[in-house]
Amino acid sequence: MSAAGEQTLMERVLPTLGAFSARVNGWRPALKPFYFHLTGVALVCGLGAVVAVATIFAPLPANLTQDRWGLVQWQPYRAGPLRDEMINMSLWGETVGAKVEAAAPVKVVPKWRFVGTVTTGASRVAVIEVDASTTKRFGVGDVLPNGARIESVGPGEIVVAEEGTNRTIKLFDVTAPNVQNQAADGKPPAK
Repeated sequence: MSAAGEQTLMERVLPTLGAFSARVNGWRPALKPFYFHLTGVALVCGLGAVVAVATIFAPLPANLTQDRWGLVQWQPYRAGPLRDEMINMSLWGETVGAKVEAAAPVKVVPKWRFVGTVTTGASRVAVIEVDASTTKRFGVGDVLPNGARIESVGPGEIVVAEEGTNRTIKLFDVTAPNVQNQAADGKPPAK
C-alpha cells in the first residue's frame, strides 16, 4: 500500500477510536466504585485464558492417551450340540421331517406267579400270586390278570393259552441244573 493509502486507513480508524474513547470516558465516573471488582474479573479471565492455552499445547500424559478398556471383540455364539438337541426335540408331539406313527397302546400286565395247585376231590385249581400281595385260586377256563386263559391244571403244572399258543408252566422244573432230586429216603442220589 502506498503512504496515501495508509493515511486514509488511519483517517478512517481514528475517528472510530476517538468516539469509543469518548464513550468510555463517559462511563468512568459511573464505574469508579466497581474498579476493584472489574480488576479482579479481568485478572481471573486473563489467568483462565493463560491456563487454557497452556493446557491445549501441553502434551497429554500417557495414562490419558491409552485405553483402559479394551474394545469388545465380537465372538459369534456357537451352539453346537445344544442346537442339534433343540432341533431334534419334538416340542408338540411331532418329529421334525417325519410323520409320527401311532404308537400301539401299552398293555399293563399285572405280575403274577404260579405258586401251586390244590386238589379237592376230582377237581384241581391253580394257586396264583397276583401283584406279590394277593393269592387267588383259578380253575380251568379262568382268565389270568394278563389276559391268558388256563387250559388245564395238573399236579404241579398248568397249561396257559396266551396269544394263540399254549405254554406249560411247571411248579418245579426237574430238568433245571440247580434242582437235586431227593430219593425216597431223603438222601441225595449217588453220583
